[in-house]
Amino acid sequence: MSLHAVIHIGSTAVCTVIGHFQTKDSGKHLKIAAVGLAHTDAFLGGRVHDRTHLLSAIHKSIDEASNMSKHMQALKLNSAVLCFGSAAMQSQNKMQEITIEDGKIKQENINQALEKLAQSSTDDYMVFQCSFQKVFADGEIVDNPVDIHAKTAQSAAHVISLPDSQASQMAELFAYHDVQIQTNVFDGVAGAYYALSKADRDAGACFIDIGAGTTKVCVYKEGVLIYSRCLNIGGTMVDADIATQYNIALADAESFKRQEGTLNRNKYSAGAIVSYKKNTKQEKTMLRRAFNQVIEMRYRQIFDEVMCDIDPQLLMSLGAGVVLAGGGARMDGLLEFAREYISIKTRLIDSNPNISPDPDYLSDENIQLINKHLADNTLHTVLGALLYYGDNVHFVEQEDQKDTWWRRAWRPISQILNRCAAWLRQVG
Repeated sequence: MSLHAVIHIGSTAVCTVIGHFQTKDSGKHLKIAAVGLAHTDAFLGGRVHDRTHLLSAIHKSIDEASNMSKHMQALKLNSAVLCFGSAAMQSQNKMQEITIEDGKIKQENINQALEKLAQSSTDDYMVFQCSFQKVFADGEIVDNPVDIHAKTAQSAAHVISLPDSQASQMAELFAYHDVQIQTNVFDGVAGAYYALSKADRDAGACFIDIGAGTTKVCVYKEGVLIYSRCLNIGGTMVDADIATQYNIALADAESFKRQEGTLNRNKYSAGAIVSYKKNTKQEKTMLRRAFNQVIEMRYRQIFDEVMCDIDPQLLMSLGAGVVLAGGGARMDGLLEFAREYISIKTRLIDSNPNISPDPDYLSDENIQLINKHLADNTLHTVLGALLYYGDNVHFVEQEDQKDTWWRRAWRPISQILNRCAAWLRQVG
């Protein structure tokens, strides 16, 4: 049994999860061995705002996960999958063509094409994640291209790139933690992998994760990722709107929004009022309808920005529709609002049935804690990254360590970060 770890750096917390995979009749099952959660706003919006605080949160998250095991010896975290999102990321569907010299496609031809896609960095951007899509033989899609007669083979992939400067900054964060980065996963893809079943991805689905500082979007069609984006807009902007409109402290606006806000226009009568009371000396009274309109305007902007870059015909063709996730998706009345506003079949994220805590590693108290996280989907992104790793990268360990295209595709991406981290450890 091999333990694997993911570190997710988000707008409100750094989360570390350690787990392993079991094969059951229903498929692969993820068993959680440890979780470490450190709250921080040092990475709000996908950028490092306070390096010192973020370093501290990473250390706390790793340390908490390493020491959660009920065994006397802590779980040593030497390597991990790194998961995060940034509005500076760029995404593109790319294709690499290879000439077939002997007229018959071999696995090495496919490997070569995909490896080139995974290394297709520019002067200012490096490849962060490369998601395989399809293989074509002389322009025609083939499910199993090996030994197909053709003059050319084309491999298609969805490539997500990150500015070199941000890649270096993220590498620097791990230079002092002695943790080797195995693989990078865009947290939008990670969340989608948790929320969408294979049947959803095959039917076509749009995953929208409304976080605190960013909103992530991933569109799947015929089982493959064809579109992804990270928007620099999220729930904290709703809080800022409320704080500005009603002169409320930003730190209090979020809880006031949760307690009194709604996107359901019919929940209260036209003349209903709501009061904000910080203490006995400060109380503000406002019309509920006006207060909720402030919230609604920002959610309209979020959905407008999400939808403006996606072909409407593509959205209408998605059999599984839209799936909403993230803290911003917990807004009262959001589901009905979204269904009406975007006019597409929409549902909220469900718990993933293929994940459970491992009693061999966890105490009863920690099992209860993790079950609570699983019930409210607060760990959907970090767990999704682990599921993605297990399905798309870890399987090479089950093939006698064969040097497949996945292994070579991930190698240059992770090596760039690790080389930067190693150099920083030397000069630091």
